[in-house]
Amino acid sequence: MSELRPCPLCSEHLWPCNEGFEHPASDTCPLDNMWFPERLVAAWNTRDTPTLSAAMGLPEVKALVEALELAANRLHRCAVDYDTGTLRFYETCEWTDEACAALAAIKEPKT
Repeated sequence: MSELRPCPLCSEHLWPCNEGFEHPASDTCPLDNMWFPERLVAAWNTRDTPTLSAAMGLPEVKALVEALELAANRLHRCAVDYDTGTLRFYETCEWTDEACAALAAIKEPKT
């Protein structure tokens, strides 16, 4: 049997099974329990590997990033409405930090 690249959606390695490969059971991957015949290995292995820069060009991803930036800015604005040291101030600052950290984490993985 040929060597098969991992799943592009969840990074799981497919299992050899009945002259093909089977995707392991997963609660999150849409390819859960799918079976691929041996003849499709070449096509599976030559697929393009998606890059973050390509994904960032998609309108859906741009919209999500813009929405997260807007949410972070609005949360930051809300934080100044609360007295320093209050629970609402700390909660709002924490949410702002989480949104900013998510935005900062968007970077191209090392190959």
